[in-house]
Amino acid sequence: MTCSPQAPRPSAAARAALALVGLYQRWISPALPRRCRYYPTCSAYAVEAIKMHGALKGTVLAAWRLLRCNPLTRGGVDHVPDPGRWRYHLPPDVPRFAANNPHCPDERPRSGAPPDADGRVLPASVTA
Repeated sequence: MTCSPQAPRPSAAARAALALVGLYQRWISPALPRRCRYYPTCSAYAVEAIKMHGALKGTVLAAWRLLRCNPLTRGGVDHVPDPGRWRYHLPPDVPRFAANNPHCPDERPRSGAPPDADGRVLPASVTA
């Protein structure tokens, strides 16, 4: 038995949207050249957004991401926002797993502040 709670099962609409993205990932994406400007790829972003936010908001976030993925953008790292938000609130170089793990050995500043003179990074509560 694990002590972590199980994620709730996605709704029927979310499962249908995930199935469509899965079909794209399995059959269409391998036939196309790789040219995604963002990390994670747009289809992986869509899967994560739908799983995290549900069918409606996840689809809106995925569509907005697809509109931004064009030759006129620089691209880069683009994380799915946390539940209750429309934008990712940390700098793009801070991955979600590092921000949520207080015991992460590579503790990065939450406010974008540089490390102190000794090379240590101050906790978010000190830099904010």
